[in-house]
Amino acid sequence: MALPSITVTARLVDAPEIRYSQSGTAIAKLRLVSNSRKLNRDTQQWEDADVWWGRGTAFARTAEAIAEAGLQKGDLVTVRGEVKTDQWEDQQSGAKRSADEVIVRDIGRALTP
Repeated sequence: MALPSITVTARLVDAPEIRYSQSGTAIAKLRLVSNSRKLNRDTQQWEDADVWWGRGTAFARTAEAIAEAGLQKGDLVTVRGEVKTDQWEDQQSGAKRSADEVIVRDIGRALTP
């Protein structure tokens, strides 16, 4: 069974982190955040509502394209890939932790603000 596909439009929390494996394969790490907005009927102001935090990892040509694109903290991007959940045990507390990660297949700057 394959991992589920996801397409998400989100902001970059930081500039992408680019590194290379020992074999020379490019790896790009992304931190992403997206939130919904709702109208506060009392103040008639838009406010942040639900928030999604996620991570993304791209490999090889996709990672190289990310490095060449000059993406920066705060850029709005659309990411397509497979989503998986990483699980680990916190070294300090021993608590079980988990985080969503997108294996990035495509990424581009979003054209809407």
